[in-house]
Amino acid sequence: MGRLMLGQTRYETVTALRFVVALPLLFFMTWNEGAAWTFPSGTGEQAAVALNVLGQALLPGLLSLLLYYKGLSSTKASVATLAELSFPMAGVLVNWIAFRSLITWEQLLGFILIWVALFAISKQQERSTTAADAAPKLRTD
Repeated sequence: MGRLMLGQTRYETVTALRFVVALPLLFFMTWNEGAAWTFPSGTGEQAAVALNVLGQALLPGLLSLLLYYKGLSSTKASVATLAELSFPMAGVLVNWIAFRSLITWEQLLGFILIWVALFAISKQQERSTTAADAAPKLRTD
């Protein structure tokens, strides 16, 4: 969807739309989650929480989306899909190597499924490239 929108609008606009549309949805989901958490009562604590949430939304959230859509505007969608699929695998590896966290069976299964999907996509691209190269060329003389 993002790649389709990038053909019609600038990447900054697509980033802003995704960010602005996602915030109310995430707020609604969090509000209706029913988790047992309380908002701080003091003004200073409320300001600290608001500043923290805003900082987390803008720096890693908005900045990463901006970079993603900038990159997506200049790369093929299939390459962007491969990179996006590899993100959860990198997270599991970092968690395992840096934080010495045990990998669960679910994570291992997801890791294997993503690798199989990446392998299948790359083989499919290889075959389509080979078939296009092997196709006879028409002369336009």
